[in-house]
Amino acid sequence: MLERYQEVLDRARALHMKGDIGQAIGLYDKCLVFHPDDHYVLFCLGTAMSQSGQFGMAIAFLKRVTELKPDLGDGWHNLAISYRTMGLIEQATQCYQRELALPGITQEQTATVYGNWAGCYINEGL
Repeated sequence: MLERYQEVLDRARALHMKGDIGQAIGLYDKCLVFHPDDHYVLFCLGTAMSQSGQFGMAIAFLKRVTELKPDLGDGWHNLAISYRTMGLIEQATQCYQRELALPGITQEQTATVYGNWAGCYINEGL
């Protein structure tokens, strides 16, 4: 069963990388049947949902990622972007703050976070 799971996950990742988000989402869903708390699959699924404009679903999956793996900066970052896109600036701000507080964040990552965080206020006309 593990081999089948890995095959499905590999296929989902390949489709996602090619931009076939819809099919990738379907395969990520299948992976969750076998491993519902796999933070990597949840992250990929949340990211794909965000990329397909399904921000409410993206938030649900990415919130679960941050619960399972609170030290994963990309989880906080993608969750912030989904919140930001939905106009939920306070929630996005909290995510950006959590990401900035992680140990080992690089200068480049810090600059990206601040740039995206500033975008929250630029988009809101503040």
